[in-house]
Amino acid sequence: MPFTPAVARETTRLWTTSWNCTRHASLNDTAIERFASELDLTAVAAFDPPNTHTFPELTFASPWHEAGFICLTHALDFGSGFRALLHAHRNGQGAWLTIRAGLIHLAQYLSDTAGTESSKLARISVDSVKSLFDIEHDSLELLAIQIHSVIVELGTVLSMRLKMDSLAEFVRSVVGPGPSQSPDLCEAALPPCARLADALVRHFPITFRDEYAMETCNRYAPDLSSGASIRVAFFKKAQLTVSEMFLAARQRHNSCAHSEVPHADVVFLHNELGKDWDQLTAFVDNVVVACLRFRGIIVCSNALTNAIESGTCIAIGSPEEVSLRACGLAAVDRLTAWCNFRGASAEPPAVKITVPQMCNYLWGCYGKKSGVRSFKRHSVPETLFY
Repeated sequence: MPFTPAVARETTRLWTTSWNCTRHASLNDTAIERFASELDLTAVAAFDPPNTHTFPELTFASPWHEAGFICLTHALDFGSGFRALLHAHRNGQGAWLTIRAGLIHLAQYLSDTAGTESSKLARISVDSVKSLFDIEHDSLELLAIQIHSVIVELGTVLSMRLKMDSLAEFVRSVVGPGPSQSPDLCEAALPPCARLADALVRHFPITFRDEYAMETCNRYAPDLSSGASIRVAFFKKAQLTVSEMFLAARQRHNSCAHSEVPHADVVFLHNELGKDWDQLTAFVDNVVVACLRFRGIIVCSNALTNAIESGTCIAIGSPEEVSLRACGLAAVDRLTAWCNFRGASAEPPAVKITVPQMCNYLWGCYGKKSGVRSFKRHSVPETLFY
């Protein structure tokens, strides 16, 4: 089965209807409709998340090199479980700001070190990671090891198995112009965003493959396993990577003055990834889940609510964590659908909202509002996916 947005959407839908999900978290459709009626659809459509797909501090040799760096960026887009420790030891900066600052230093490191990008990524040391990302405090040792494992996987797979020099080469080989892609590299029949997401998950599983085999259970004896399992997939970072590449290309494309002609590769990336960008799912992390819990859209059991509110760490791949994220993915789908139903009935009809737009708005705008930002988020320090 491919590693695509469609698979993530279908497997999470099935899980949200299972007893082993609803005993931990479920959806309130009335709250979804209420929130949809309050949202400014124009603001949702216009929102562009700041500093997640552009790096004005850096200069790239080509749009493909920028796309490769976006791939590296969102491969490392995790660390939310260390939020409190990072705030304490990074002058109040959380996971994303820590990762972003470290990426700028990593880019300089790659520029200053001899060899191909992939070989340099493959041989980076944990101590270098600690220094580049400024996470040398003992309490952040696990985070440094996690970042190191992701960087090394990227470099090792590229250099040793795929025989590629860079992530830019990988991205171009999967979605760029030219001859048909090798079936060993990607599923050429898939549309561009799905093809690239699938290739990222397939070749870099430690970094991008967030899927779980979840046991089902007897509704009337929930402590007894039925022996069956359900595949539940998210592919959050892979889809987010593809979305950010599209948004970066769109920004480059739209920022050209009328007298300027956009770079041909920018036009290609914009048009190619735009073919199925709207089919991506929500990029569900603990910020999106917290926004939806704040609105009463995700309703948790008393036990799970108490665990979140007390700051108890939730195990990666546990029924609790998977249920929270699955409900989040399904909720953003439903919220988007309700907004578009409402928008189509308006006079004049409102702009149509896509799921990636709704998710980015929740993460980057609504989640920053007073009361929402301080609302307790679930914590999974073990995860490499958010």
